[in-house]
Amino acid sequence: MPPPRSFALVLLTLLFLNLAASPVAAQATSTNINVDSGCTLAQAIKSAKDDATPAGSSCEAGGSGTNHSDYIRLTSNLTLTHNVILPEGATLDIRGSLTLNGGGYTISGKESLIGVRATQNADLTYNPITVTLNSLRVTNGNNDDADRPIMWVSDKVTLTINRGNFFNIKSDTKGAAIRLLGDTDPITIDNTDFTGITSGDGAVSMGGVPVTIINSRFTNNTSTSSGGALRFDTSGTYSISRSTFRGNSAAVNGGAINIQSGHVTISESAFSQNSATNSGGAINQNGTASIYRSVFSGNTAGDHGGAIFHERNLTVENSTFYNNRSTNEGGALGSDDFFTATTDFRHVTFVNNEATAASTHGNSLFIEPNITFHMYNSIIKTNTNHSGDDCVGLDTNSSNIIQDGSCGTSSTFSVDPQLGGRAGNPAYYTLRSVDSFAVDRANSAACNALRNPVDQRGRTRPYNFVCDIGAFEWYPPPPPRSGGGGGGGGGGGDDEAAASSDSTSVTVCADCPDLMAAGYALKAHNGLNSGVQFRRVGAMAIGDPAVRENGFMDAIDVYGWVEQGVSVCFPNTGSLLFLDAAFSPRAQVPMSGYTQAGMTCADIDRPGTVVLQSGAAPSARRSRSEASARALSNCMVTSEAILNFRESPGGPRLHFTDPWGDAIAGWLPRGVTLTALERTADWFLVDYHGERGWVSAEWVTPHGVCG
Repeated sequence: MPPPRSFALVLLTLLFLNLAASPVAAQATSTNINVDSGCTLAQAIKSAKDDATPAGSSCEAGGSGTNHSDYIRLTSNLTLTHNVILPEGATLDIRGSLTLNGGGYTISGKESLIGVRATQNADLTYNPITVTLNSLRVTNGNNDDADRPIMWVSDKVTLTINRGNFFNIKSDTKGAAIRLLGDTDPITIDNTDFTGITSGDGAVSMGGVPVTIINSRFTNNTSTSSGGALRFDTSGTYSISRSTFRGNSAAVNGGAINIQSGHVTISESAFSQNSATNSGGAINQNGTASIYRSVFSGNTAGDHGGAIFHERNLTVENSTFYNNRSTNEGGALGSDDFFTATTDFRHVTFVNNEATAASTHGNSLFIEPNITFHMYNSIIKTNTNHSGDDCVGLDTNSSNIIQDGSCGTSSTFSVDPQLGGRAGNPAYYTLRSVDSFAVDRANSAACNALRNPVDQRGRTRPYNFVCDIGAFEWYPPPPPRSGGGGGGGGGGGDDEAAASSDSTSVTVCADCPDLMAAGYALKAHNGLNSGVQFRRVGAMAIGDPAVRENGFMDAIDVYGWVEQGVSVCFPNTGSLLFLDAAFSPRAQVPMSGYTQAGMTCADIDRPGTVVLQSGAAPSARRSRSEASARALSNCMVTSEAILNFRESPGGPRLHFTDPWGDAIAGWLPRGVTLTALERTADWFLVDYHGERGWVSAEWVTPHGVCG
């Protein structure tokens, strides 16, 4: 990769600061405005603003009418040497929608800003507008102004960011990448990366804004105060789902997230290797929070709460905490004594958490007396490498397995929980067998009180009349596979009939009837009402542009209880590619598949997305020296340094272009975790955003079953 560019960012300003006259009603239109050699970004914005071609440009004229839609499209990377700002007092009368299609191109510049604000009326109200940013890469912002974020949003704007990438940005302000101010309409951030951002408080800062964050990644962001990745500043309702927070840090509290106010709901998300100098290695919680089906691993705090430090009401269900650490109290969870609050934990598993400097202050939990803490149907497995109590301060201790017997004499079970290995994404601990002490011993009322009657991976609770203790519900192994593992039938057959006769409550596949009516064939070895889910996704839901552009035809996302073995058949022919959800970034695994009744079918045993393409699926570069390589099915590796990325073990370095258009000159960055597909004695074959090459086993840390 070339040396880092010392540009900052673009100043795309949709500023509407003065009074705007009411527009004359006109028929709605839709216009594409291309940013190219004859139309700068500033001129394209002005065209959308004025509904006319700006003087001296060849821009297409913006659309007109009360509900018009303008589409600004980048056609190349943009490097700006100065700010692009609409004149002070300019107005932009948008009554419909504006979309900026980045096309995966990069915008960089100097001391820049993306501002989005609606038109102000004479009565000081605002006309609501809808703004969408698609596939936009924003980099190298280095703002000297201590109170200037890269992007801000306010005043009756409905904003959606799809497939964005904000990286290498630095500002002393809160929300160095994005600041979401009050008085806006709903904001959605979908499938977007925030990487290497240094801020005063949070790469993204939100205040009084209804925000949804989904399928996004926050990696190696740093705060000089609190909230390395996110700061929730004032009261509001916030939602985070299917997102990852890895390697973020804060100089004070909340290595990944600082919840200063409001209510945050987190689901199906992973927090790993985040750190805070003071409290809350992953989350510092002053507002209220609800956490479902998520995992916290390897987070650290210099004082309290290796994973979470909380002062307000907190609910956690079907989640796992392992290998978290604090220097003082609460290796996984710590609390303060300044406020009163109620905390409810149901079906949570704690493994090998540690409070290193306080031998009696809660290796997993330390709860102050003013926090009313209820814990039900949960597991705390003793960290045998450290002394001291695992738990301090429970008020309700019902049907928990607390191996060292701490948390008071009311501890229901002081036994070895007989956990199995880790699996899944977000990761969970399995139970060793049906003979595990945790099986069928949960408090039924507490299990019934779960927000969703499922375990962490989405399997229905209970399996056998009584729920299991912990985040994992034990199910018997799937029956032996017979025949060709056929994907046909679309819900018929012996498996479905057997499952339908089971009186146990089930989770029915919500989208299966619609998919089968559209010509797809779906099958699960324990039936379509056994906890597996199928849903069709479009090209824009596939994060890697190279996959989308390689003849994308169709895709089915498969999740829930996929380990039983499931099949999906497309009503068209083509090649198959599997995007493995067990790893981030998702591994791209070519599939041979099979044909059945003119359909293209695949069998899988793990969550992910099956993609049907008209083009050939990518294949790994191979050489004669790889003949002895062993295939891997559940391994990933983390690079410990900047590594050479080679065509073959010990062979020449790979030179390729990544999905964002950057030239990679034969190396991989430090600290990335990648899928390992094969290995020799000294080398791993890894997948880096669809490009496959070999790295030295000496310079990576393996995870899982790596041979």
